[in-house]
Amino acid sequence: MTPSITLGLASTLALASVAHAALPAVRASGQCPAPALVSEQLGAMLPASETDTFPDGAWLEIRELPADGGAAAALELRLAADGPARELARRVLPARGSCTERARALAVVAANWAAAYRTTGPPLPASESTQPADAASPSSAPLEAPASSPAPPTPPSAAPEPARAPVVTVRAASPAAPPRRDLAWSLGAGGGVVTAGRGSAAPLVTAELDLRRVGGAWPARLALSGAGVRTFALGDGEVAWRRATVALGLARRWGGATAFTSLGADALVGASSIEGRRFSVDETRTSLELGGEVSARAGARLGAVPLLMWAEAAAVGWAREQRVDVGGTAWSDALPRIDFVLTAGIAFDPQGR
Repeated sequence: MTPSITLGLASTLALASVAHAALPAVRASGQCPAPALVSEQLGAMLPASETDTFPDGAWLEIRELPADGGAAAALELRLAADGPARELARRVLPARGSCTERARALAVVAANWAAAYRTTGPPLPASESTQPADAASPSSAPLEAPASSPAPPTPPSAAPEPARAPVVTVRAASPAAPPRRDLAWSLGAGGGVVTAGRGSAAPLVTAELDLRRVGGAWPARLALSGAGVRTFALGDGEVAWRRATVALGLARRWGGATAFTSLGADALVGASSIEGRRFSVDETRTSLELGGEVSARAGARLGAVPLLMWAEAAAVGWAREQRVDVGGTAWSDALPRIDFVLTAGIAFDPQGR
């Protein structure tokens, strides 16, 4: 009789152990994720020695919480137990990612609940989480277990496993974007010749600064120029003059980064130095002049370097007549009021046209 009693008790204990070690059933109101997929993910996360940490009769329920458009905006996971039916824990997660990713996120929460039961055991403080949380976070809502439910026994031979440390991913910060520049500029210099309908021609040098909005087609220009001595005959002598000017204007530009053309208009302020030569008494006089200029320019970039070559033709008109009289004679004449200027130069243009 004694052997029969011993075998019967062993069978009973074995069956109870198997039933206790089973994972909780998973129920769901939708199909993404499917209950079987959640069970598969949870079983992969929990070794066989840890599945007995869930209370007897426990089951998991997944419920979709729809947004205004009807699609699932969040997933609610509940841990409940039968006899009598009671809710032990609840967690709400955002419904994002594939069905497999959602199943893995829900399984992580359930595994954390299992770890809480294993390390602390019921009863736990009653609490409920209703805010959406990141599925990859190892934290979970606290569990609630009624006082009437006895704590599952811990096998004396198995020491509690230490809690798993969260995985921290460190990513290098992306470099800060360079500050946006709304204003582009170019600085250039050139040389050429100035002439008129009468009198001699003279060399000319110029320096200029262009300012424009990035990608804009209307550059503003500030230019300084100086011309050499020009002469024309008057009686027994000659009249010589030279000018220095300051120009401020606007241009309309067409073209791209490699080549361009433009039409411009400038207001001029000039200083003219006029002198008589080979007269009985030679005099020198300086006066200010106002004028205007229209120009046409074409240019091209020198390969990949930020340099532009350009050539320009311009016509200059002066507002006031500058007349020269020789005292005691009938000799009198005026400086030309229309000048023609041909120039070419190079410009440093770091932003590109």
